[in-house]
Amino acid sequence: TGGSVDVAVIDTGAFTDHESLVGRKGSILGQVFHRSAQQYAGYYDVPNDPDDYQGHGTFVAGMVFGQGSAMNANRRGLAYGLDKLYNLKAGFATTTGGGSSLLSDLMEAVDWALDEARADPPEVFNYSYGATALADDDSYARYWDAVVDTFGTTATISAGNAGPNPLTVGSPGIAHNIISVANVSSRGTATRTDDFIAGSSSRGPTLGGRRKPDLAAPGTSVWLPSTFGAAQWYQVTGTSFSAPAVAGAA
Repeated sequence: TGGSVDVAVIDTGAFTDHESLVGRKGSILGQVFHRSAQQYAGYYDVPNDPDDYQGHGTFVAGMVFGQGSAMNANRRGLAYGLDKLYNLKAGFATTTGGGSSLLSDLMEAVDWALDEARADPPEVFNYSYGATALADDDSYARYWDAVVDTFGTTATISAGNAGPNPLTVGSPGIAHNIISVANVSSRGTATRTDDFIAGSSSRGPTLGGRRKPDLAAPGTSVWLPSTFGAAQWYQVTGTSFSAPAVAGAA
């Protein structure tokens, strides 16, 4: 159920009035980090409002912290009983309807969580974003490696959706110290004998031959809360939703 452990979701925000989150709304701490994003040509969000205007962040938050729905109590997050969820809005909606995230805003969000919240910092970070890895190591990955190594946190990061070809794990999913997460299709059954890695899930190794991703978790046709209606749910697929499953389990 999560207990005293806190999870930080770095994403596009969270719609806390959704039926799956509103019951624990007081346990969701929202903060916006859009200093760089507001200079981005495609920026189409609301600065200083931790609500989710794109949708991705509410899906991710639900995978960790969802409390279920009126129609289906089983639609709960992996750590639905955790103490607090840090909603760190460093991701943002764009003019095309997509979502994006800038490294400088991400860094500010993590720094805030580890400094301003130092009395009770999150033990786990989830970041369901990435870019094409052009090398075996880069500044994106090194930043996360430093955070984990210095502060002893757990960081779960989506591997990417560029499969099924090899060498497609994105950055910072290639980082050494983070848990890079692939997408498993459970085929809607409890047994694991029919499970398989989704075709879209990025494959390793890294460009330097290292083994990534590290773990795999369900992320195919998962029902998660929508930011566009208090009782609306979407069935979604991607490593973006596998990573927060591991964050919740952690």
